[in-house]
Parts: sequence; C-alpha cells; structure tokens
Amino acid sequence: MYRSLCSLVDNEGYFKSERQAEFFRPRIEFKNYKSTKEAVDDSYLGGRVGREGHIARADSPKITAWFGIPRIKKDQYVLIVGGTMGFGGNRGLRPVSWAFVMDCQGVVKKYKLGYKEVATPDSAFREYKMGVEESKVKLEFTRVKVPSKELDVEPYEPTCKKQIETVGKNEKQIKDKKSKSQYIGTVGIRDTFVLKLVHNAEAEGRFGTSYIYFFEDVKENKVIWFSSRDKMLRKGNIYSVTGSVKGQEEYKGSKQTYLTRCKIEV
Repeated sequence: MYRSLCSLVDNEGYFKSERQAEFFRPRIEFKNYKSTKEAVDDSYLGGRVGREGHIARADSPKITAWFGIPRIKKDQYVLIVGGTMGFGGNRGLRPVSWAFVMDCQGVVKKYKLGYKEVATPDSAFREYKMGVEESKVKLEFTRVKVPSKELDVEPYEPTCKKQIETVGKNEKQIKDKKSKSQYIGTVGIRDTFVLKLVHNAEAEGRFGTSYIYFFEDVKENKVIWFSSRDKMLRKGNIYSVTGSVKGQEEYKGSKQTYLTRCKIEV
C-alpha cells in the first residue's frame, strides 16, 4: 500500500486512471451493523480501501488526537500506513508511519508521523508506550492542482448518508419480515414440508456434537432441526423434510418451528 501511494505522489498526487480511483475509493460495508445508530456512531471511519481492507478515516477530531495531523476536509479521508523499525540490537522497536490524505483525485498530502515514548506510571518494570508528538510530524508532499490530470469521477462523500439510509430500510424490512412470520404444521403431528436450507451449524454438548439445520419454506417461515448426525446437507438446496413438529416458539420477534426425527429427500 505504501509503494502504491508513493507512486501516486510521483504522479503529482493524481490517480492514473478511473479504475485506480475506484480501487482507492473507500468501501463502506454496513451489513454487520445492527442498527442505524451504530452506523452513525462509527461513520467517522470512512470505510476500507484495497484488497487488504486498509481503514480509511473520514474527518474527525480523532485525526489530530491520534496522528497529530491537521483536520481534513469533508470530501477527504486519511490512510495510515507503516510498520516497525528495529534499533540498537535488542533494545526495541520503533513505529514508522505515514499519513496520506486522500480525495477522489488521489493523494492530497503526505505526512511523516512522529512518536514519543511515554513511561507507564506505577509499573514494576520500565514499560513504555508510544504516543504521537505533533512537533515531529512532517509534511512531505502537497498536491498542486493540475487540471489536465483530473479525472471525471464523483467526489468522495464521507457522511455515509446513503448507506445509513440503507441500514434504516433494511431494519424496517427485517422487522416487517419477522412480524409476518408464521408457525408451520401442528405440534405433535408428523408431516412433510418442502424447505430450503439457509444455514447450518454445529454445537458441542454433554451428549456429543449436535448438527443444527436452519430451513425456510416458500413464505420464508423459519424451521429448525437438531440432528445427532451430520446429514451432509448443502446450503441453498431445497429438500423434502418429513418430521414431527416438536415445538413452536418466538425468538427475537420471529416465529420458529422445531422439527424432530426427520427424514430428508432431495
């Protein structure tokens, strides 16, 4: 990542193609957020960049507090890259880091970060932690505007407005889906159901390993089966499941039906 960013600096700070600009555009994945509030609280992280998922940090007071560089503009983000350097034989390691301020056109500024040792108080041993020292932070590059090198790409938009709206819509869809879920079959009655396997898992218990299969019918109603043997079922496949309805209960707003003594046919 450092070599790639330095190659942009050598190109006067500009991306060389729209494809490269797209590669460096932060990707924001909200699928792991449980709520809109959680997405908003974490939105100062502008997403992730590249195949290795380097963290892109959007404008925030933490930019200065953590790295000692000036606040950035709203349409910019920061990539921190670096590593450690050995020194003095076995004396220790020092961090070596750079901050690259980015926008939709490439590298805006490049800073060499400076660190200081801070002794840990009340320690039985002489321990040290590394902290940023703003006076040692050096500006190594500033991009000069070159209109002929600018690409026709959309500005970076770090407020996550569209993504946060998507999270809100997904929350509503999930809530509506759970409220419409229904039980299937009748408790104590053996019946045959056409079900799609959506997930499977294993759990260790006092009697050994249990294999848990999570199904859905055509109306997306939830069906769960605990088996003592691995039936080698494949996710996404549709099966004819004959079993007894052991129980029915609601879990986090979703109605679930539990089967037992099942026979599976493709």
